[in-house]
Amino acid sequence: MYEKIAVSGTLTSVGQKFMQEVSDNGLKPIAILVPDLSLPAPMLAEKIDGCYAVCNMSGATFIAKDDESYEHDIYCSRLMAIRAFAAAWQYCKVKPQVFLTVSNAMIYDEYEVHDDYSTVYGDNFPAEVGLMETQETLKLKQQMPETRVIIARCGYIMNRESGLFALLRKTSRCGLSGLVDDGYQCLPLVHVDDAAHILFNIIVNVNCEGIFNVTIPNIASLRELVDAFADYVGHRQLSLPKIVLRVIASRVVTLLEQNCKVIPQRVQALGLSFQYPTVADVVANLLKK
Repeated sequence: MYEKIAVSGTLTSVGQKFMQEVSDNGLKPIAILVPDLSLPAPMLAEKIDGCYAVCNMSGATFIAKDDESYEHDIYCSRLMAIRAFAAAWQYCKVKPQVFLTVSNAMIYDEYEVHDDYSTVYGDNFPAEVGLMETQETLKLKQQMPETRVIIARCGYIMNRESGLFALLRKTSRCGLSGLVDDGYQCLPLVHVDDAAHILFNIIVNVNCEGIFNVTIPNIASLRELVDAFADYVGHRQLSLPKIVLRVIASRVVTLLEQNCKVIPQRVQALGLSFQYPTVADVVANLLKK
């Protein structure tokens, strides 16, 4: 019987919540820290040897600094983690049965409604990163065909402390709406609690392999998200001109301009439920004091 699950990216919101999910289910989470990923492959192998699964949640966040060097950090931090695990795999005496990579649901193009089987991708930076993560993870599958490989394409992970939700909460407190353009562009998103719960259930289900979209089942727009904030605080916020928003946070504006409609078809087919299936549910829970 397996007892240990190795997790990288333990300082991310989903990494922390996932570690708790593992513990709550009676298993032992093994934290793989950023310095561990730079160890020689045999030494990293010692840390994951005998684990049931390796869950890679490493990577710099997209909601961050506005400079080209940070794009390089995002790309390389994710690439380095996958390649480090792939190199360590061959040195494990008792190889993990599962390898999971947490990627991003913004990989898809802006025109179609995308389920887990879609291969129509966008041409923006998040899509480029997501495609790289997919390709590198599938290389590990070729290297270790007996390993169950899972790619979880998560929407924006909504949590109180960081990321998109924290940014919009800050603008809301300042009386600003966070709307970009008309706000009808769709955003894939998911509550951090639902993401951790779904990811755990996917890795322990021996029939789960391949790509899973991890987003709320109800496609939502930026306007719906902003309106949910306004409804909760009881007043409407001021919308700033895009030129002003670009001066404040050009990277975030670029992300919020993108339109991406994603549905979690395979998650729903498994019968996994969402505690927070709508934007209103997500916002109401996270804005509770």
